[in-house]
Amino acid sequence: MKIYYFILITLFVISNVTAQKQHRLTDEGFQEVPIVTLPPLDNNKLLTEELSKRVINRPPHFAVSRNTSISTVTHGQWDSLTANLMRWQLRIKSPQAFSLNLGFSIYEMPPSGQLFLHTPNETSGPFSPNDNESHEQFWSPILPGDEVLIEVRIAPEEKNLLRLKLDFINHDFTNILNANSGDCNLDVICGASDNWNQVDNYRDIIRSVGLITINGTGLCTGFLVNNHGQDCRPYFMTADHCEIGILDAPSVVVYWNYENSFCRQPGSEESGNPGDGMFTIFNSGAILRANYQPTDMTLLELDDPVIAAANAFFAGWDATNQAPQSAIAIHHPAAEEKRISFENQGPLISAAFDNNPTPEGTHLLVLDWDTGTTEQGSSGCPLFDQNKRAIGQLHGGNAACGNDEPDWFGRLSVSWTGNNTPESRLSDWLDPENTGILILDGREQGLCLSSDFAISTAQDSYENCFTAPTNIALTIGTAFSNDVTLSATGNPSSTTISFSQNPVSPGANVLATIDHVDFTGNYTLYFLADDGINQSETLVDIQVTDLPGAINLSAPTNQNDDVSITPSFNWTSGEFADVYVFILATDPSFSNIITDETLT
Repeated sequence: MKIYYFILITLFVISNVTAQKQHRLTDEGFQEVPIVTLPPLDNNKLLTEELSKRVINRPPHFAVSRNTSISTVTHGQWDSLTANLMRWQLRIKSPQAFSLNLGFSIYEMPPSGQLFLHTPNETSGPFSPNDNESHEQFWSPILPGDEVLIEVRIAPEEKNLLRLKLDFINHDFTNILNANSGDCNLDVICGASDNWNQVDNYRDIIRSVGLITINGTGLCTGFLVNNHGQDCRPYFMTADHCEIGILDAPSVVVYWNYENSFCRQPGSEESGNPGDGMFTIFNSGAILRANYQPTDMTLLELDDPVIAAANAFFAGWDATNQAPQSAIAIHHPAAEEKRISFENQGPLISAAFDNNPTPEGTHLLVLDWDTGTTEQGSSGCPLFDQNKRAIGQLHGGNAACGNDEPDWFGRLSVSWTGNNTPESRLSDWLDPENTGILILDGREQGLCLSSDFAISTAQDSYENCFTAPTNIALTIGTAFSNDVTLSATGNPSSTTISFSQNPVSPGANVLATIDHVDFTGNYTLYFLADDGINQSETLVDIQVTDLPGAINLSAPTNQNDDVSITPSFNWTSGEFADVYVFILATDPSFSNIITDETLT
C-alpha cells in the first residue's frame, strides 16, 4: 500500500487539513459526529497476561484486536460539503487505549476519494486510490489516544463506488508511544561528539532497519535488503517467528527513522526512559515471498516503493560461509527507538539455542554483547559483519541489560538455499537471474538502478589459464548523466586490468582487459561505472587454472647418442595436464621435426 509522510503532501491538501484541524478536531467538532464506543478493557490485566506469554519464539504484543463490522453503508453519517464534494464521518472509541490502529478488510477508493484519520491533535492522510491493492486491505499507522475520527471525502457521482469495511480496531494496552528499553542500550544517533565514534561508521546500514507491527497487535524488527538488480525493490527481511503468513503480510506496517533525537548515554536514567521518536514515516502492506523455519527467516516484499522521506538504505549481504570477525545488530528493543549493539568477537556457528559450536549449524551464536543488548521486539533485526553486510537475523536468546547471555541469529548463508524452493530460500529473490553471486554490498535509496543505469557483461563467468590477456566485453547503460568512469575491485593485487576507453560515453561498448595473472583459484571481479551522480555495478566470476608443471624427460636422456631406433620415452609432469604434445627433432632448435604427436 502507499505510504505517506504527514508533512510531505501538496499545499492544497495541507491547507484543507489545517482547516479541518481548526474546525473538526476541536472537542465540539468531535461531538457532532456519530460514535461507536467499544466496551472498556482492563489494560493492567491485559499487560499481566501478555508478560506471562513472552517467551522465545513468540513476538511481543502491544495491542489486542477488537473485531467489528463497520462500513460507510451501516454506520456513520453523510453530508455535503459543496455541490461537488460529499463527506462521510464516524468516530471510533476504545476507552483507555493508549493508541489505536485500524485494519480495513476492504479498502477500495474511487478516483476522487480521500481517507483521513483524525485524532484531537493530528491528522493522518490523505489516503487515496493509490492505496488500493489486490488484497483489498489497508492497515493504518499507530494513532495516539483512544479515539479516532474517520473521514472520507468523495465526489457525489462516485459515492456508490466506495467500498470501505473496518473489521479490526486494535487497542494498545502497553503504551507503545512511550515504550522504554533497558538503559544499557545505545542510541543510533550517538556519534563522535558523544564518545561513540564507531557508530558513525554505520550510518548507512542503520537506515535499512525498521520497526514493524503485524495485524495491528504484534511487534518485531526487520530490514531492507539489496538484490542483484540493485533496483531498490522493497525486499524486507525479518524473523519467521514474527508470525507473518500469507494472510498476515498485508497487515505489516513498517516505521522508518523511529529514533531518539539526541544521544542518551548507556547506563543513564534517560537511556532507560522513553525517547522522543515519531511514528510518522511508514509503509503499509506487504507480500510474503519466502520463509524458512530452520533459520527463522521471513522475506517480504512491501506493497509499494519505500517512501522517499525514509532516506532508506538497502543492506548488502554475505551468503558465503566466511567466518565474521565481529558483529553489529541494529534493532528496536521493546519497540523503543532504534538502538545499535556491538560484539567485538566473531560469532560462532551453532544450532538454534545451542551453546556448542558446530560447522553445519543453522545459526550464528553471539556469546555476549560488548555494547548494548537485544530485547523483546528486536526479533528479526539484522546481524552485520565487519564489512557491513547482513549475515543473519535475530531468532532469540536471553541477552538483556545486566547479563552476558547469548543470542542466536539465523544464518543467511543457510537461508540462501533453504529447502530448495522459491518459497523457502532467498536466492530466487535476491539473485533472480541466478548469477551465482554470494556477496553484495548495500545500495542507497537514491541510487536505485534501472536497466538504463546498468553496466553489463557479455557473460557472467570466465575460465582461463590467463597465459595471455583476456578481454571482457562491457556495455554501459544509456541513462547516465555524464561521461562514465570505470574501475574494477575485488581482484587480487597481482592482477592488472585496463579498459579500451576510460572514461566512456553513456551507451558505449568497452573492453576490459585482464593481463597475465600469477594466482590460481576462484575470484569475483566487480566492475563499477560512475558518472559522478549515478553508479552501477556488475560482477564476473573468474576461475584461474594453473599451468602444468615443467616436463622432465627421464629416459632417454636429452641429446643422448647411440639411442635405440625403437626407444621408450619416459617423463614426469605437473598433475594439471590433460594432454601432452610430444615432438622429436634432430636438432636443439627443433627446426627439423621427425614426429609431432598429441598424447593423453
